[in-house]
Amino acid sequence: MVIQRIQSLWLFIAAVLLGIFSFTTYVDFSTPFGNFALSVMSIDKTELIEVSESVPNTVYSWMYFALDILISLFIFIVIFLYKNIKRQCKYAYMSLLLTICFTASIGIYSYMVLNYWQMLDYRITAAIVLPICSIIFIILAIKGIKRDIRTLYSYDRIR
Repeated sequence: MVIQRIQSLWLFIAAVLLGIFSFTTYVDFSTPFGNFALSVMSIDKTELIEVSESVPNTVYSWMYFALDILISLFIFIVIFLYKNIKRQCKYAYMSLLLTICFTASIGIYSYMVLNYWQMLDYRITAAIVLPICSIIFIILAIKGIKRDIRTLYSYDRIR
């Protein structure tokens, strides 16, 4: 029996939100060296205030970018595990844990970057809510998967 499942939509939205977060700037900050934009992929210099050869134009953080893309792909793969619903539930919990750890590590990384660069001022953009929304959608998907498990067990009980 195939159940029409909303949790596939929730997982898809969670994967897309994390994928979008990979390419957006989530903190803009000012330092004595210039204005910078912090994203998962890099720290980009947006405006130079003081000429300094020691400050690069872009500092890449490929580890966070790769981690974000891999978690997005993992969440997307979880959508297609509907034939084994218990495994899908287990992997959805794993994707929830990975997303929470990723979000926490991004927060710690941002805090360390802002303290290292002796920031004068910072502005958090709306993109910072994307991983938090992704966590919420994964939780909704897990609730839907559990509801499907209960429905399937109730059909087995009736037989």
